[in-house]
This record gives sequence, structure tokens and C-alpha cells, in this order.
Amino acid sequence: MSDITVAGYVELEGVRTFNDQTLKYIWDQLVKDGTTYLFNKDEISNSDEFIVFMKLANVFPAIVLIDNEIGGFGWVQSVKKNSAEANHFMFKKYWGKHTVEMAKALTKYWFSFKNEEGGQFFDVLVGYTSKANQKACKFVEHIGWKILGTIPYLDEGDDMLISYAIREIEAKNNG
Repeated sequence: MSDITVAGYVELEGVRTFNDQTLKYIWDQLVKDGTTYLFNKDEISNSDEFIVFMKLANVFPAIVLIDNEIGGFGWVQSVKKNSAEANHFMFKKYWGKHTVEMAKALTKYWFSFKNEEGGQFFDVLVGYTSKANQKACKFVEHIGWKILGTIPYLDEGDDMLISYAIREIEAKNNG
């Protein structure tokens, strides 16, 4: 059994939990895997733009480590009251091996966030997946997210599958 850990990208006393070189490595791996299509090319088309995006105040990135090696990456953005848009990808090396466990670990990590009063920060996470990527659409269901429906032409003309996870359901799925 592999050890899966999620490490958030946060700043503690002026020091980030992982450096720009780590983010560059992640971008380079996306290029190698041929998965940079996950990003709007007008907004993020190289490692420098990727690093800038991940440092935005309303973006909360995290790496997924599998046996102490980076196996995936995710982030939440567009935070509103008790919800956020969630995004994740796993490196091609792990496709079909530990991807379900890694994605569930990310979801569990995001639902562990606490607000200033000590209560839950997120109750709902929302995902957008291109309908052109049928494997990803099936994967979303496989990790326990619920499918809301499809919005046509939402992203550069692509139909987008809208999915969500609710904290209570996530707790049942992952104990």
C-alpha cells in the first residue's frame, strides 16, 4: 500500500511550504504529460504564468505526494462563503494506479479547512470538467462527486460537466 499525503502551499512566517522550483517542476510535468490543455491558454501558457496564478490570494494549491514523490496537484479557487471551485490533476505515471486515492485525499484535505471560528470553511466544492475529456468525466463520478449536469459552450466553446462534492457526503465516502 502506498503512502499518500497532501501538502498545502501556504506561507508560514514568510516562508512558503514549497518553492517556485516545485511549481515549475509541476508545470514541466504537465507539459511532458501533454495535459496543459487543462488551463486557458490565454491565461496560463508557461511556468511563469502558472507560478503567478498559484500565488494569487484566492487560490489554494496543494501537492499530492505518493511515497514522498509528487504524484498530483490541485487547487481551489473562486472561494465564496462556504464553497469553492476545485481542480486537480494526477501525473500520467499514476493514471489508473493510485489516482482515486489521490483525488479523494485532496478532497478530504480541502474539507478539513477551518474558518476563523473553528468551523468548517467549505461545505461544497464545485468542479468543471470538459465533456471532451470523457475519461475525466467518468473519473469525477468514480471518486464520489455528484454530477449536476452539463453547460454547453461554457469554456472556449467546450461543453462542461458540472460536478460537486458536499462535506457530509465526503465524510461518509472517506471515513
